Formats: sequence, C-alpha cells, structure tokens
Amino acid sequence: MKKVVSEISGVVFSLPWLVARDEGLFEAEGIDMEFVTAVSSGRVTPTESPEDVNPILGHVAFRGRQGARIIALRSAVATQAILVHPDSPHYYPGTLGNKPVAVQFHAGSHYVALRLLSGYLPKDKLKLVHYGSPQFRFEALMNGEVAAAALMEPWITLAEKLGCRPVCEGHYLGAENASDNMDEETFAAINRAVAKAVDRINADKRRYLRYLIDEPRFAAVAAQHGGVTPEDFHLPRLRYSYNTPYTDEIVEDTYHWMVGWDLLDGAACSADLVDNRLAEPAAAAAD
Repeated sequence: MKKVVSEISGVVFSLPWLVARDEGLFEAEGIDMEFVTAVSSGRVTPTESPEDVNPILGHVAFRGRQGARIIALRSAVATQAILVHPDSPHYYPGTLGNKPVAVQFHAGSHYVALRLLSGYLPKDKLKLVHYGSPQFRFEALMNGEVAAAALMEPWITLAEKLGCRPVCEGHYLGAENASDNMDEETFAAINRAVAKAVDRINADKRRYLRYLIDEPRFAAVAAQHGGVTPEDFHLPRLRYSYNTPYTDEIVEDTYHWMVGWDLLDGAACSADLVDNRLAEPAAAAAD
C-alpha cells in the first residue's frame, strides 16, 4: 500500500475523496490514504484589506514548510452564492454598492464575489469584508453585521431555509495541489478512485448529503436554527466531475485576472505555482 497524506478542505469540496476513503476505493487502488485538516483561524477581526490576511496560514503544507504546486483541477465544481437577509431591501447585485459583503479573502468566496459583483458594480464600489470561515460569514449575515455574505453548501441551504435569498451565484473549479514527491503513478491511482466516487455521488446525490449535514461545525450551527434535511437541498448545486488538466490557457487567464485585481505579484512565474500532472481527464475504471 502506498501511504498518502492529504489535507481535507470543506466537505462539499472534498466529498469525492471522503466517499473514496469510506467505500474502500483508495484501498482498492493500493493507496493508504490519511486525511488531515487545516488549522481553523477561528473568529477573526473583520478587515477590508486582503493584505492583512495570510492566504496559506493554517494549511498543512505551510505548517510543515513543504512546498506544493497546482497539479490539476479538482472534481468538485463549487457553487458560491451571495445571499441577503430575509428583511434585506436588496434583490439583485446592482444595489450592493458600498455595502459590506462577507467573504474569506484569498479563497473561493472572495474570488467568486469579485467576479459576480464586478459585472454590476464599479471596482471602487465593491466592499468585501474578510470574516473567515463560512460559519462566521453566515452569522454576520444573520445578525445584520453585513448586507450580504458569500456562502457555499450546506450553508446556502440553511440560509435559504431561514428565508435568506441569493441575489447571484456562480460556479468554479478549485485546484488539486501536491508536493513534488507525488509521482504520476500514485496520482493516477488516486484519480481513478476519486472518479469512481464521483460516479457514485452523481448516481444518488441525496444518499451522500449526510456528509455535509453531519459536519460538526455546520451541524452545531444548524441545530440552533432547527437543522436541515436532505430534502432541503437543491441538488443541481452539487456538481462533481472527473479531474481535468489545468491547461496553459486557464493558467494564463487566471494569472492575468489575479494580477488585475492586485491579488498576485506580476513578477510571479506560473512555473513556480503550477505543475500540471494530468494530461487527460481522469476516467473511472469499471468497479
């Protein structure tokens, strides 16, 4: 068995990996998979300055001083929605100019909020505020600290059940990152297991919603509001596909977009950040 240690992010992003572990798909590929979690920053002091936030603080690769590069696009097609409180006067993104919108800087909620809101508002009217994890963004929305918050599942479902409404939502692919000692054979075996898990999830999404509902931090907050059930979810928001290559075109487009928003030093070299190790999309072998 090949030992692999992988960091788990939010459950909705890592669901295929969790299913592959629990249903023996990694083991069948000769992979002894161990999961570790990033250290939560806990409640943060809200800030409007991305420079105040370390984008990798708490991640395992940072704590262990072990570098990592992007090696593929992941299988989770994430959804982030910008939601407003039930009593909010806002019904579409164009009225959120100069209104605080809770995000987590240097993460999906930050990037999606920029992409969605910039289609309606000039850059100088975007007021994104770093609140950290989705729990604290949700709480800031519910207690009126912010006009809106960017959230992913299962927080979208909880917010909607409480009467909050999305004013816009977007979909995106995150990245798989690995250290230089991740060899191609091992990565291919991992991808085969993840692809099988993707097929199982897509065949019966509701069966796997328990992973999202039972995540401890979400479950504790949801319980305070009456909880959620599998029937509460809008299943089309849960999108999973086979891993795909991080192509040169996507790298270039993303690089220029991030430089344009002052999120990346223009002197950065893509070769230092990306080492695509997936020539073709992964495919699941027959069980």
